Amino acid sequence: MTNINSHNLKMKLPLISRLELNNGQRRRFSLEATPRSIHDGVASAIESSDCLSFDANIAELFAENGNLAINVAISKVRQRTSP
Repeated sequence: MTNINSHNLKMKLPLISRLELNNGQRRRFSLEATPRSIHDGVASAIESSDCLSFDANIAELFAENGNLAINVAISKVRQRTSP
């Protein structure tokens, strides 16, 4: 298992993150992006629109019994190989 810490982020690991709201009824709201360092801060992500943002109405559309689940996946980007 690889630890994702500030040392690893400085090495520029080829990672992709996916945040997703999914209500199981053909409704999906997601963001796929390169993870940002926690040292950049939340304000920086919001200012650059590099985040998943939604209001209470959207949250209600995806909530189940008052609970909102957000699926988070971080994975390595597959390197393409030449044929």
